[in-house]
Amino acid sequence: GQGRKRPTTAVDDRFVILQTLRNRSQTAVQSKNSLEKAHGIKISKRTVRRTLKEAGLKAFRTKKVPRLQSCLLY
Repeated sequence: GQGRKRPTTAVDDRFVILQTLRNRSQTAVQSKNSLEKAHGIKISKRTVRRTLKEAGLKAFRTKKVPRLQSCLLY
């Protein structure tokens, strides 16, 4: 065991991952705030991002598509 001790447990990591999977548009800051509210653990948003990256979750960005326009057909 070299290195610094992890600030979160496996239960905390699972909580963050499930929160993100339930709401894919949720930001790392929102995940951090929900963990602080539910478990009382203060961690940084960088730790949340690292946890999600280790779980194989990538950033979610909605695709930009052209707007649908109403067409008048005669």
